[in-house]
Amino acid sequence: MDDGMNPVSGNGIEQAPSAAPENFTGRPRGWVSFSTRRVPAAALATLEIPMLSVIVIVLGISFLVTPDTTIRGTGFDLALPSACLLQWISSIPGLFCGMTRSFMAMGGLDIRQAFIFNPMGPVFFLATLAAGGFLSWSAIGRRRITLRFSPTATRTFIRMTAAVLIMTWVLKILVWRKTGLF
Repeated sequence: MDDGMNPVSGNGIEQAPSAAPENFTGRPRGWVSFSTRRVPAAALATLEIPMLSVIVIVLGISFLVTPDTTIRGTGFDLALPSACLLQWISSIPGLFCGMTRSFMAMGGLDIRQAFIFNPMGPVFFLATLAAGGFLSWSAIGRRRITLRFSPTATRTFIRMTAAVLIMTWVLKILVWRKTGLF
């Protein structure tokens, strides 16, 4: 009788131990699981390299252009129009209004001004820097990073993110009224 402890089954043939427990459902055991695996360089060209390219362009623009749309060090004015459709229609700033100017202020290391433009701007800027670091590490090491969240963690993350974004939007409207941006 096989009690599961002996690698030899009842027919005398040795079986390799299973890599995953029998109750494995493909979900992380805790809130989140993190893993990496080596992949060919060509596989990185489908996801990691394009994402890293976009991040480099976004961060490059934020370091080169000031919030008043002049190129740092040259004085050349780009004269970019406002692109917030919600503010144009209703005169109420949208959730992400000011995010571009916030990124540009962060590129110039003006954190105070970045918070005024959009309170979530510095957070997204730092998250973009972190994502760029992870993607650079992934591309250099030819490793694909995989994060898996439990259903509970996913629901909690979505609810908390929505609550933070709504509170930030209200804070932004109040700050914008006080500073004259709205």
